[in-house]
Amino acid sequence: MKKAVFYLFALSFISSCQNTSSLKGTYTFDFISKPSGEVLLEVTSKDTLFIGEKSFQYYLLEKGDLFAKGDYHLSNDTLIFDYEAPQDTSRKYWIKTLNDNALVIQENEVLFGFKRKK
Repeated sequence: MKKAVFYLFALSFISSCQNTSSLKGTYTFDFISKPSGEVLLEVTSKDTLFIGEKSFQYYLLEKGDLFAKGDYHLSNDTLIFDYEAPQDTSRKYWIKTLNDNALVIQENEVLFGFKRKK
């Protein structure tokens, strides 16, 4: 029984580590829209998101050169950004898609799509 609990814990830990490493990278914003497809904000290829080991930062030209940064953590399929700038706050995003090419997250009725830079 103890071995089974240990193996389940180890498997869970390894899975969470794999999720984090697959999330890390540099992305360009692809879209910011409603689930219906309605575009909420035009983005350019210069709008970027960087996700490191435990921190993130992004830059959006269309939002008046918005720069944001902070720490993040994962909880199941939820990505939580703990912002340091532009203001100290936390926001939860649900991971809709995460693969080698794309990341799509959702906050309420807003979808944020990203393409991974190669």
